Amino acid sequence: MLPKAKTLASTLLWVTLVLWIICGSAIAQAEDEASPPSESQETTPSEEKMPQLKTALVCEMVKNGICERPTVVLSVEKKQAFCYTLFENVTAPRIIYHRWYHRGELTTQVKLKLQPPRWATYSSIQLREADKGPWQIEIVDESGRIYETLRFSITD
Repeated sequence: MLPKAKTLASTLLWVTLVLWIICGSAIAQAEDEASPPSESQETTPSEEKMPQLKTALVCEMVKNGICERPTVVLSVEKKQAFCYTLFENVTAPRIIYHRWYHRGELTTQVKLKLQPPRWATYSSIQLREADKGPWQIEIVDESGRIYETLRFSITD
């Protein structure tokens, strides 16, 4: 190759490299500006995230804050039924309710407080012979938003 051709090829290589770096940087910056805000960016109170219900179970007992023996059918002989809920992304203290319904009628509403950042809580009812049949539990917030409805039955 002639010396002038080497210089021209070298110059073209450098120009191409510089343009590639500049364009790549501009594209990356445009993508960053177009992406939705991350959780680390501040939000206004109206944009505050709602807690997420991670787990909701009916269980035979809650021991050391853990649901034991989740079920959808409970014997009245167990004497008690538990509703266990685990929330994540709790950004501020909040109130939720466990609404217990027997045969479509509200029998019990338990007010429970969630604490940031992650909170497990539960409620329970005592079981009697008259409680046999279909049940449901609504997990709701103060505004009435239903997070989930659990269904189960009480049998002999």
